Amino acid sequence: MLLINPQKNRRDQLGGFADYVPLNVPFGVGFLAGYLLMNGRDVIVIDEEVAPVTTEALSVYLKKTAAPHIFGISCLTANVNRGIELAREIKERYPAAVVIMGGIHPTVLPDDVLKSSVVDIVVRNEGEATLLALYDALKAGGDWRAIHGISFLDGEKPVHNKPAPLIDMATLPLFPYRLFEGHRRRYSFGFLTTSRGCPFDCIFCSQRAISGRSYRFMTTEKTIETIDMMVNKYGERYIVFSDDNFVVNKKRMMDICNAVVDNGLNKKAAFMCQCRGDAITDEVLDHLKRANFNGISFGIESGSDRVLDVIKKAETVEDNRRGILLAKKRGFKVAGTYILGLPTETRQERLASYKMARELDLDYVRFNNATPYPGTELYDIALREGGLNAG
Repeated sequence: MLLINPQKNRRDQLGGFADYVPLNVPFGVGFLAGYLLMNGRDVIVIDEEVAPVTTEALSVYLKKTAAPHIFGISCLTANVNRGIELAREIKERYPAAVVIMGGIHPTVLPDDVLKSSVVDIVVRNEGEATLLALYDALKAGGDWRAIHGISFLDGEKPVHNKPAPLIDMATLPLFPYRLFEGHRRRYSFGFLTTSRGCPFDCIFCSQRAISGRSYRFMTTEKTIETIDMMVNKYGERYIVFSDDNFVVNKKRMMDICNAVVDNGLNKKAAFMCQCRGDAITDEVLDHLKRANFNGISFGIESGSDRVLDVIKKAETVEDNRRGILLAKKRGFKVAGTYILGLPTETRQERLASYKMARELDLDYVRFNNATPYPGTELYDIALREGGLNAG
């Protein structure tokens, strides 16, 4: 199977600097590839962030593998147009190939993807186990249509099979950083993801489209094994936990911090994580500090309690202010992100966000525009109020 992370506009946006801006490894296709490889299946990964899909690359894949040839394309909303473009090119060159598309966008809008007529199967939600079942059925020439977690066309009628269960993260392998060593100069190997899902209901987050409100995490042992590999094999000295909220489960967070210290990793690397303001306590900061975490990023979103209620953030401006000030007092570098243009936000409330960022003297701050991604309540609001141009 050839797994593709599609991307078209990076060089258009960055020009000649594109070769010098570090990239995160593509965790989506990476975990899928690792799961297939762990189960003894053949897989190749192309990440268009560093190597565009070319006729030559496709030819190499076809020469290395036996028919039927399977192409898997993982798409967010931002890159789905490029994904469809690639699917069309593949189908034009290799009509007998099977094109599978997965990711958040196909999960929430499978009909739109299937109507493109160039995607044979959509994998909805988490794809590891579903993709393995599809791989085996397709390679054996068996009937794949009853597999859970997929959508496909029966004639012109879309069929959506029962959702597949969410994967047990204990069954996942270590992330296969080795697959991306060929572009080590371009990638940063200093990012890891150790959990999936979030128990909160923020209206702008598309994560719940895949995992609902479930929250699952990698074992402490596997987390430490991953960090050890990042530090001692790849020489990373600054590691960022990409988990949406590292302190959802405080016991688990403390276990990881203790294990980092017990294994001496705090003496070899520094760490950063993302937290909610209402999760910050002296006890939490004690553990983070001891494990050599020196940075915390907060999703603040707004300086208005009314707006925070509208977006169902389930915390207050004061929660964020208190958590940030406590972290700064303890010597942590603090980053904060805000979202502008949220539903019903006024000019005064937007100004309050800006003033809050200045008053807190954040070390780094980013203001994002509210984006109504498919699968979110924000998308439904924009659609209902006629504020969405889906074209």
